[in-house]
Amino acid sequence: MAPLLRVAPLIFGGFLTAAFAQTGPAGHWEGTLQVPNREIQIAADLAKDDKGSWIGMFSQGSPNPVKVPLADIKVGDKSVKFRMGIGGANAPDFDCTLASASAMTCTLTGPEGSLTSTMKRTGEGKVDLPKASPAVSAELEGSWEGAVETPNGSLRLAVHFKNQPDKTVKATMDSLDQNSMDLPLTDIVQKESAVEFQLRLVGGAYKGTLNKEATQMAGEWSQGGAALPLTLKKSPSK
Repeated sequence: MAPLLRVAPLIFGGFLTAAFAQTGPAGHWEGTLQVPNREIQIAADLAKDDKGSWIGMFSQGSPNPVKVPLADIKVGDKSVKFRMGIGGANAPDFDCTLASASAMTCTLTGPEGSLTSTMKRTGEGKVDLPKASPAVSAELEGSWEGAVETPNGSLRLAVHFKNQPDKTVKATMDSLDQNSMDLPLTDIVQKESAVEFQLRLVGGAYKGTLNKEATQMAGEWSQGGAALPLTLKKSPSK
């Protein structure tokens, strides 16, 4: 019997490697993070796009989770690493190791330290990334700054538009007073002087109009049923 006991771990290890090779980390993964006084429900969806590249979404909370795209997804033999696609250099990193075909242990590392979560695969990964928006005009491309007046005071915002080689635009928002950077903007539409975009993370949207000099946009920021005036002024090019 002793030889069988020694061989069993090798059989299990071979099965695990084969199962992972077939599916990789693709799937819908759920877990919790223990923080002071409470647990936070988290989930990650991992899949491949039609070009065979890994894509993903991270969500937090329930019943209406906040969802953010994943970036820098790296898949190894029995591991996967990724980070949240917001927050720039401060974006949390995930370093996960597959413990079985349906469970992985992840270490989440951010500016305030590290947390560990065991995540269970509960189904197929469903990654619904927003469609890319077409490139904007040269007048709109660049950085814009303004502020909204809320019941809790003024909130400074910065919006950045950068056209990409594939004739799409990458756009982000910084909430300067909340130290939230690189929040991804989607659904960007420019029709002559009219400009629209959305910040899906918070259910926010903006509609504005460029002036003739293309130096400012006067418009309205909508969020949570409220609409607030927001004028964005173009920042000087660096």
